[in-house]
Amino acid sequence: MKIGAIVGLFAALAFAPAVSSAEPASFAATAAGSSTYNTVLAIAKAASVHAGLDLRPRSFKSTTQGLGFVDSGEVSLGLESALGLSQAYFGKGIFEGKALPHLRLVATIYPFRAGIAVRDTDPARTVADIKGKRIASGFRSAPSIDALQRAILASAGLSYSDMVTTDVSILTDAQDGFLAGASDAVLGSTNSANVAQMETAVGKLRFLAVGSDQAAVQAIIPNGRVVTIDPGPGIVGLQAPTPMLEYDYFVYASVDTPDAVVVGVIDSLLKGQKELTEMSSGFTWFDPAKIGAQIGVPYHPAAEAHLKELGLWQVP
Repeated sequence: MKIGAIVGLFAALAFAPAVSSAEPASFAATAAGSSTYNTVLAIAKAASVHAGLDLRPRSFKSTTQGLGFVDSGEVSLGLESALGLSQAYFGKGIFEGKALPHLRLVATIYPFRAGIAVRDTDPARTVADIKGKRIASGFRSAPSIDALQRAILASAGLSYSDMVTTDVSILTDAQDGFLAGASDAVLGSTNSANVAQMETAVGKLRFLAVGSDQAAVQAIIPNGRVVTIDPGPGIVGLQAPTPMLEYDYFVYASVDTPDAVVVGVIDSLLKGQKELTEMSSGFTWFDPAKIGAQIGVPYHPAAEAHLKELGLWQVP
């Protein structure tokens, strides 16, 4: 069973009730059915209802691939982690010598809670327990995903040298390999549609307790933090309170993205909780007070001005 094999009809129906005369704006996403794609759909729905915007998902292999298209102005908006945006803007990591200086932040949406999952029949209970087991690695087209997994392993004192690894390009390749029995554990998120689909295919999954070495995590993902997540509605892979890795996720734009689009997205995030949470459970963790979080990458001028007007600007 392939992850991401979701029909496009859902996306079309999601916007059918709204009528807008706004100029369409593209929004970089990953494959249909992924948590990122569903988040884009949720924002687009809220923006249609509350700001009259016509935001249209444009799929890429990874969020990393979308960064260059937004920087150039070919795509208006995107979603990316704090780590991915910082590396791209400042020319670090895979962006060394090829920084993307036209990227601008729009808003913090919510923290992603990620971990490594196993089949529920697996005896492992913590990340440390999978030492020597098989796991996908590399993530050539998604370096921020690779950093995330390395940080989770590092929390328990592990690295790829402690594992039996198979090189993959993107996260869905890793998840497909897990379904096929090629690996013992797989990276995922507690609110991911992909993880829910994997449970449908192979039965219940269980996220392993992330280790307690916060310093090791932040050496790889500076704003990453270990937090304990409780089971609840819309959360998959948890049967008991479990330490997971949390990191911030942003809507971003090009410096040339129209002001009306940027302001409309911010207003939709603040007003559209009904639409957002109906389509993406991650928005239950959205905190308006943190919408202007600072990571060193500048905000779009219209975003900065609007957040200051609303009293939600955070001083760097």
